[in-house]
Amino acid sequence: MTATFTITTKRSSENLYLYPNAAGNMTQLTSSGGANYTCIDEERLDYDDDTSYVYNFAVSVASDIYIIPDHTTESGAINYVQVYGRAKAHSYGPSSVATYKLLVQVGSTATKKSTNFNLSNTYNPFTYIWTSQPTDSTIWSWNAIDNLKIGVECSSPSIIDATQTLTLRPNAYGGKSDATIYGSGTTNYESVDEITSDSDNTHNWFQSGSGWNEGNYDLYNIEDHTTQTGTITNVTVYGTFRGSTAAGTPTMTLGISEGGTLTWGTAKPIHSSYQLYSETWTTNPRTAAAWAWASIDDLEIGWTGECPGPITYKVRCTQMYAVVSYYNSSSPQIRTTQVYAKVNYVPSTNTFYLNKPVSIEKTNKREVRTENFWDGSRSIWDVKRSQKGLHMSGFEEGSAGETRLNNIFTTLNYTDFVSITGLDSTLYDTDYFIQDFSFRREASQPTIYWWDMILEEY
Repeated sequence: MTATFTITTKRSSENLYLYPNAAGNMTQLTSSGGANYTCIDEERLDYDDDTSYVYNFAVSVASDIYIIPDHTTESGAINYVQVYGRAKAHSYGPSSVATYKLLVQVGSTATKKSTNFNLSNTYNPFTYIWTSQPTDSTIWSWNAIDNLKIGVECSSPSIIDATQTLTLRPNAYGGKSDATIYGSGTTNYESVDEITSDSDNTHNWFQSGSGWNEGNYDLYNIEDHTTQTGTITNVTVYGTFRGSTAAGTPTMTLGISEGGTLTWGTAKPIHSSYQLYSETWTTNPRTAAAWAWASIDDLEIGWTGECPGPITYKVRCTQMYAVVSYYNSSSPQIRTTQVYAKVNYVPSTNTFYLNKPVSIEKTNKREVRTENFWDGSRSIWDVKRSQKGLHMSGFEEGSAGETRLNNIFTTLNYTDFVSITGLDSTLYDTDYFIQDFSFRREASQPTIYWWDMILEEY
């Protein structure tokens, strides 16, 4: 038999992906879409986000552990195990002290955790690498992989969301209507209930000597709240006023009434043109405690004013309303929609034999540039090596030869590079990338296959 040479296929690394297929020894998260492990077992490029997921929105930490399959025919040194999770906080960002970690277990030993990850309100991938077994820091073995379990732990402490406001406008008589109506309104509250101030078109007024000094004022019932909840930080009453200023400084005072207790703010000087004024109460003045939503529903708002000078001078109010500022404390759901493990390893090499080539050609090409000058001289620059390869051709006989060629052809689909030995020269025996490999049947009796291989030096 013709002497042979050796082709050894090599890969720098290979990945084995393992997905949950059963529940482990912890199932503390709440599922949406089936059993916990089935909610997060999608393949790495096929996640379904909010279609199925597990979640926790409690302050306390909760964990899930999932069983993954054993390896099958894989072999070789394991470089690392990498666990992936895809998660978010729904539907707003979590507390700064929220927990989200990836977990591993080997057998029944203690659970090991990744560093803590910061979530946002959109799904993102998170990953952590263990280069050695978490139980004893030894190198990974395939037996450890077969005993591996993966999971997540998370918590969602309460957070305070952005301050919200609720505007409440006059909608009924409030128990006192001393001001005079001007305009189309038939009752005092209708003259000041507009969303956008209509200036002098509709307003209520006190003339000189008929307002605060005489004990006169207006009160208006305002709308109740509806579905709002949360902690109330303050109530602010707003009013749009103007006054006659020729004979002195007119003033107005805003007030509230709750539970039968009337409370006035500070008298404020006003101008001859309409301007918006306000008074804020951070607590309920009747109880000296924080505002409650029931107190808001019982609230009335009002005003009084003074205008020095002749009786024809007036203080006018064209608009009034209250704004309730509040916030909610809540815990967003910490959702996980996908968890899986990747085992990165160096696969075993495959060795093949072929008859030594009939022809062999070694190439070493470089890219150069030239420049011709007007005086007939020339400059040449060496840019880089463009090719350093090997071109071989040979033949194989019979069904055994066909099998060898088919095996090489199939294996090259999964090979990074090959090592060539046995060509009787150190010029040829080294590592290569295979650029092209082909073979064809040249004869039938006996069966002869001709092969051709083009390689680039590694």
